[in-house]
Amino acid sequence: MAPELVLGEVGRLDPGQTLLDPMCGSGTVLRLGVIAGLRVLGRDIDPLSVLMASVWTTKLDRSRYLHDAHALLERCGNLRKVSFSRLKWMDEETQAFVRFWFAEPQLTDLCRLSIALSAANGPTGNALRVAFSRLIITKDRGASLARDISHSRPHKTRETVNFPVNAEFMKSVREVSERLRPESIRGTSHVSTGDSRDLSDLRTGTVDSVVTSPPT
Repeated sequence: MAPELVLGEVGRLDPGQTLLDPMCGSGTVLRLGVIAGLRVLGRDIDPLSVLMASVWTTKLDRSRYLHDAHALLERCGNLRKVSFSRLKWMDEETQAFVRFWFAEPQLTDLCRLSIALSAANGPTGNALRVAFSRLIITKDRGASLARDISHSRPHKTRETVNFPVNAEFMKSVREVSERLRPESIRGTSHVSTGDSRDLSDLRTGTVDSVVTSPPT
């Protein structure tokens, strides 16, 4: 969503008022809201969108974030034997899926990162997961054998790929760190997974404005 479309409505609200985006996507509306000192509520049916929106609207210690990223890679280096069984969500169907879309050595490196990330908690862990996702959800150059993943129309275009996962992960971490800018966040946020068609948990009169960009 183009930020300039949001700024006008955000500017009409006073700090402390509540702004809702029931289809928040990656959190553009929410980010501008917390910068303006608003209380923002966001929800989305896509867990990755919820993760991203949560990260962009939470104050994080950037130095701690970078420290944890280096520590994460160090833990990866200590994982000599990598097994899908260490990832609880990796069932047989998912294994077949990732073996189709990823080649070696990227698959093993991504698996190491996933195992290490499973123990990363709190806002910093979420920010590291966003950096990790940027290795895969991309238009062209990424860790997978596909193109146009970010446009939800992936197609396999190669059998091997030259993509140094660990180096690209740290590059992604640094890029996320530059975008965090915790000093600009003056409001508060609550982002959750949910269907915008059911807002029954919100009490009448508790939201001052609703701004959203419905999917087309």
